[in-house]
Amino acid sequence: MSKIFRFSIIIVVITTFINALAFIAVGCYRSIHAYILLAQTGTDERPGLHIVESLDTFLVAFVFLIMSLGFMKLFVPDFSWFKGI
Repeated sequence: MSKIFRFSIIIVVITTFINALAFIAVGCYRSIHAYILLAQTGTDERPGLHIVESLDTFLVAFVFLIMSLGFMKLFVPDFSWFKGI
C-alpha cells in the first residue's frame, strides 16, 4: 500500500509542477504581449490590464510550485532532491 500511495503522490506532484510551468509560460507570453502593446500603441490598448493579468498568472504559478514542493517534502521526505534542504 505504501508504494501505491507514494506513486500517487508523485503523480500529483508532477502534474502540479507541470501546471506551474504552464502558468509561467502563459505569464511570460502575457507580459511580452503587454510590453509590445505598450511600445506600439502607448496606453490606447490598456497594457496595464494585461500586465496585471500576467502578474496574477505568475502568482498562481507560484502557488502551484509551492504546493507541489510542499506535497513532495511532506509525503516523500526521503526524495533525493531534498537531502540538502
